[in-house]
Amino acid sequence: MSAKYKLKSSRQYSDVFIHRDQTVQQRIERKNFQTIVDVLKSVDPHINMKGAEVIASRYVNSRRSSENRSEHESRGTSHTQQNTSRRGTNNSTRSNTSNLHSNYNARTSHREQNNEHSSRNQHQQSRRENSTRQIDKDTFFDTLITQVYEHQNKGPFFICGDFNSRCGNESDYIEGVDNLCQRDVIDFKCNSYCNAFIDFLISVNCCILNGRNFVNNDYTCVSTKGCSVVDYCIVPYDNLNLFKDFCVIRANDLVTSAGFDVNGVDLKLIPDHSLIKWSIDLNAFMSNVQPKNEKDKTFSTKFEKFDFNKIPANFMNTNNIYQNICSLIENLKTVEHQQNCVNGIYDDFCKTVESEMSDKIPSKTIFVGGKQSNKKYRNKKPWWNESLSKLWYEMCNAEKAWNKCNNMQQKQLKAIYVQKRKHFDSEVQKSKRKYWYDMQEQLLSESSKNQHMFWKKIGKIGIAESRKHVIPMEVIDDDGIVSSELTDVLDKWKSEYSELLNQQNSSIRVSDSCTSLNEASTFNDFLLTEPISFQETVQVIEKTKRGKSAGIDNLPGEHLDYNVTAKAVASSANRALGLVIAKCKLLGGVCFDVFVKLYESLVCPIIEYGAGMHPVAPSHLRYISVA
Repeated sequence: MSAKYKLKSSRQYSDVFIHRDQTVQQRIERKNFQTIVDVLKSVDPHINMKGAEVIASRYVNSRRSSENRSEHESRGTSHTQQNTSRRGTNNSTRSNTSNLHSNYNARTSHREQNNEHSSRNQHQQSRRENSTRQIDKDTFFDTLITQVYEHQNKGPFFICGDFNSRCGNESDYIEGVDNLCQRDVIDFKCNSYCNAFIDFLISVNCCILNGRNFVNNDYTCVSTKGCSVVDYCIVPYDNLNLFKDFCVIRANDLVTSAGFDVNGVDLKLIPDHSLIKWSIDLNAFMSNVQPKNEKDKTFSTKFEKFDFNKIPANFMNTNNIYQNICSLIENLKTVEHQQNCVNGIYDDFCKTVESEMSDKIPSKTIFVGGKQSNKKYRNKKPWWNESLSKLWYEMCNAEKAWNKCNNMQQKQLKAIYVQKRKHFDSEVQKSKRKYWYDMQEQLLSESSKNQHMFWKKIGKIGIAESRKHVIPMEVIDDDGIVSSELTDVLDKWKSEYSELLNQQNSSIRVSDSCTSLNEASTFNDFLLTEPISFQETVQVIEKTKRGKSAGIDNLPGEHLDYNVTAKAVASSANRALGLVIAKCKLLGGVCFDVFVKLYESLVCPIIEYGAGMHPVAPSHLRYISVA
């Protein structure tokens, strides 16, 4: 066997294959048995290993012939085992192990020590057979990814153990996309499992706890071959703040702290792996979890869809509805002029309409994501694209095929489904991170180029939701004092707008057609309260666009280009302006929301009536019928 590699390089024996006398598993087991025997020699120096058996050296001379015979039989058995299946190899290994324990127990006089070492050997063999560490690293990490996806939505989790991966100072997250703190690195070497381990962490959105939130960071494996970090604790990105006080305790320190003296003890008896510990703050997690009933109220998964093509004739036309609306109108007249009171009355009106719709208009329940939904593959996420929809459709088909299969192809279909699910999850994470990364880059570029576009995009993200749409009722007087009195505010606004709109030495050039209008408007009064003339109405109508869709007021420009309609609009606009001014003076100033409601309830109906858009408008004003 020593000349095997020399013969392999020669041309004469290049096509010859030489089988091993033992498999890799048998060689590993033999090496482990030899290690155990070396430890047992410190108790009984007569213990020795012969072939696949543990014997006492004092019985060698008297039973040489029988042992030689058993040795030849064991070699013949090992030669036969290499042509059998893996199951047969495991059975023969277990039989050899049982022979080892029986021979050792029969030939040793110290029965208590034998029982102790026998249990230790069984524990070692059991751990090797039931170990989760696979020879193929890809299969191991794929299985672990499947388990993470299965339990990731059930609460905070962590994974710890010996991954046999030395990552060095490699980043366990995507730099520039994920915002994580740097970990303290003490082992700067990497092995062949490093890339597979890092890819696994990025795929499941997890990071290494070693070196983060730590009290004592040390090597997790200390042996005669050197020191390394191969034992890790893996936690999700979002729950990293829950894991605190990470600490590494070496085996020697642990034994010393327990009160044992390690002087003179063989180092092989002390484990080479260290103990890692940490604390989990579950109170912070439970405070963010809402009760189940509150979740159901806030995030509803169904809604009612009404068929508005089947509205009955008696809809909102009963005595009860009439009385409810009259009571709401009376309440609106009697309540205080405050925003919360108006909102409360408006909510009551909405509830009245909703109850009437539920009683008289046919409807059906739509479940979000159910069979009735036609867009279950198109959600409203901004990072979603067509490729993700296609991958989702393929993954669903693979899952259906696996669930419906009842034959031998079930394992194969499950492997296909797991592969497609892994690919889909990976693409989702890439698309999501790319979207947020591009948005951050755009915001940074806009902040240095165009501040207006920067704040506009910030408002779309949601920061502008906290801003109030209310003009502050306060001014700064000539002495620099901020005043909130209504009279001071109105007087200040009047003077400022008068100076702005009636400048004596203005450098702005105006046309001759507007000269008379500017000369007529130079008076000391609030200009916005002036009546709207017919000439102004005609000028505005002439500037409207033709052939375009109606705006927010639903008034087409073609309909207004009519002499009778223009006169009606001018007169109705004056009435609407008078109503708004009277209402504002009565309330003593209004905010933006109240002004919008006044505009929709007072100005729009009057202008629509004058323009012939209202259902009760005179017939001679209806130039164009509008649906």
